[in-house]
Amino acid sequence: MIFKNKILGIGLPRTGTYSLKVALEILGYSAKHYPLLIEDIDHYEACSEVRFSYDELEDMYPGSLYIMTIRDIEGWLASCKKHCKKRKPNWNPFWDDQSKWQSYYQNNKKLIDVINHDRLLILDVFDGDGWDKLCSFLNKQKPSISYPHTNKSNA
Repeated sequence: MIFKNKILGIGLPRTGTYSLKVALEILGYSAKHYPLLIEDIDHYEACSEVRFSYDELEDMYPGSLYIMTIRDIEGWLASCKKHCKKRKPNWNPFWDDQSKWQSYYQNNKKLIDVINHDRLLILDVFDGDGWDKLCSFLNKQKPSISYPHTNKSNA
């Protein structure tokens, strides 16, 4: 089945993207984390850690809702470094160049100025955002369970 209207999580890795995927599933959406091909998005109502350009997404899925998961840059940099150290040393080209990481972070935040604010939610689960903000944005009832916090030990 192909779903036309999407919920697209456009936050960077290490910003609660997997937790967002789990939260969207709890709310009843079919969801995928980190689709590798843009066409993979077709088969889900929602995807998180979507790494395609905004223009590509709007061409394929016009009118979609966007959720940008964020966190403070210091926490994000520390989490990325810890995550990369678990991988092979040459796994990431930003490995030891913090300026590249910072540029990547700042470039992603520029999407806030591009996306129609009626279709954009900025969600910072590291600063206490969770069900209230997400459910209000999606016009869904708040679940009786806590907002999921996956990979917390890796944060």
